[in-house]
Amino acid sequence: MTKSARMASALEPRVMSIARRLLTVVDRQMTVDELAVLLLEHHVSTAVVVGPVGGILGFVSMNDLPRENVLDSQGPDGTLVRDVMTPLVVTIPEESDIPYAAAVMASRNVHQLFVRAAAGPIIAVLHARDVLAWFARSRGLAIPGDDDGEWRRNRLFSL
Repeated sequence: MTKSARMASALEPRVMSIARRLLTVVDRQMTVDELAVLLLEHHVSTAVVVGPVGGILGFVSMNDLPRENVLDSQGPDGTLVRDVMTPLVVTIPEESDIPYAAAVMASRNVHQLFVRAAAGPIIAVLHARDVLAWFARSRGLAIPGDDDGEWRRNRLFSL
């Protein structure tokens, strides 16, 4: 099956059925200490990084933060988001199906994809955890702590 045929499969659910539509956007000048607080307060693990005129420069995730910043054991260090962000944003069209998104994640070795609207702007983020949870639910399995952010808090404090 070709890439375009895979994306257009009518039998598979679309990424927008599981993607997170509310994007957390941060300025590149924010400190990682401020970012850690923001991510924890909003129960998200990824934020889009924008420049002075609002253009997307990349993204930053909990995985990019030094452990001491997340756990606040060392206090503020002044490191800026721009110093730890990932400048590459991998996108997929909003009409893509979930198995296609999983294949893109695996082939590009990324844990999140940004979903692009037909008109071009990024409208959502899809995390590997969302894909794994979809797969488990599609097999009738329950996901403990699903959709409440508890898994993120547990992950952070069990490092």
